[in-house]
Amino acid sequence: MTLADTDKTVTCSIGVMAYNEERNIGNLLKALCAQELDTVSIGEMVVVASGCTDNTCDVVEDEIVCDTRIRMLVQEQREGKMSAINLFLKNARHEVVVIINADVLPETDCIERLVGPFADPSVGITGGRPVAINERKTLPGFAAHLLWDMHHQISLTTPKMGELIAYRNFPEIEISPDTVDDEGIVEELVARKAMRKVYRPQAIVYLRGPTTVRDFVKRRRNIYAGHLQLRARTRYTPSTFGTLAMARRLFRPLLRWTKGRPGDLMRMAGVAGLELLARLLGAYDWYVLGRDHRI
Repeated sequence: MTLADTDKTVTCSIGVMAYNEERNIGNLLKALCAQELDTVSIGEMVVVASGCTDNTCDVVEDEIVCDTRIRMLVQEQREGKMSAINLFLKNARHEVVVIINADVLPETDCIERLVGPFADPSVGITGGRPVAINERKTLPGFAAHLLWDMHHQISLTTPKMGELIAYRNFPEIEISPDTVDDEGIVEELVARKAMRKVYRPQAIVYLRGPTTVRDFVKRRRNIYAGHLQLRARTRYTPSTFGTLAMARRLFRPLLRWTKGRPGDLMRMAGVAGLELLARLLGAYDWYVLGRDHRI
């Protein structure tokens, strides 16, 4: 760190949640260390290695040698993302925390864009813009681009937090380990405190979505079950919860997005069918099976 870093406006702790990410986490940590910062300082980068059985911890140790801001917390057993986040929050040293998965790559100014708004004390949570890198010609790849573009369109008017978020480390944050929708829980707390949610489309993070139909349905099933759990526990629902309301809001933007290409229109219909199936399965998990989706 340079002397100038001590004069920044907002200092944050970055929490990286990792399970068997030896192929990705080194690149992520390098990208975080190389962030272009102006009004923001990265005080620490804390990797929570949760039940890893590969060389994730070894890769992190190599990066710690290169930058002393990096440290690692190890969970011997995989307990789910929320358990890892709780461990990070208990050990974070700064008021503003960033939550990021180990399998993404941020743009060079991502953290500056994401954390900068916290100079305003009324801001409670911010969200960045995930951008898929999948091949669009496959149905799962098309679905990844479509859903994240829908997420972007909705968040421009009604912020919805996604794969990259930052928030104030409120003392009362102690979230049940079986929670699936961790960002939704914090959104609800921020709303209860009458603080602001801010969407930062300039804070871009790249990710690869599911590459098979099976994985796509599994992931969306998990997400919807998490939304139902959130509503049952807090009466709060994210802006992407209502299927029909979301479809009405996005009908025209989605037609422009496909530019009238018949192949894309057919893929869109396929994605809609898969999403409906995933939501039905998620509802079945929650209402009938009581299935635990934490892992």
